Amino acid sequence: MGFIPTGESPFTIQIGKNGGATDPVLSFSSEAKASFASLWPLEVGKSATFTFEEQGFGGSYAYSYEDEWTYKVKVTGTEQLAAAGKHLGTYVIEIAAHSDNGRKFDEKLWYHPASGLIVKKKRSWSGTALDSERGHRISLANTDPGETQSYELKHVRFPEGSKNALAE
Repeated sequence: MGFIPTGESPFTIQIGKNGGATDPVLSFSSEAKASFASLWPLEVGKSATFTFEEQGFGGSYAYSYEDEWTYKVKVTGTEQLAAAGKHLGTYVIEIAAHSDNGRKFDEKLWYHPASGLIVKKKRSWSGTALDSERGHRISLANTDPGETQSYELKHVRFPEGSKNALAE
């Protein structure tokens, strides 16, 4: 799950890879949206805390689940990164997240504001594994304690005529 705005709205959140019934559904209150929006414009030292509901529905997991997450987000610095063949000025954003079901992760994002892209990400999971409402353990890809996830933008191709800082 990535909480970085795309397009015009700071609340466009893309999750999952399939766009199907097994992708979690996230629900944000008006207060959570306002807290998240308070980070913009980004400045070192800004921080926000907010909660949201996550629901997963059957599909290939065969079990549903619900969880409430608390995110503590802080803009901790700036850093120049080489990504997609360019040198990019990024904001470093750190997130400490925990859920009511005991799942936890720490995440570090390098966000390039001119393009609206996360150009690098590192996430480490801790806490407990997720259990369904029926008491069965659910294995959501790469979210079990001890799992880590990394992402780094190596190449990007935009449609012809795109108006994005990395497309130029």
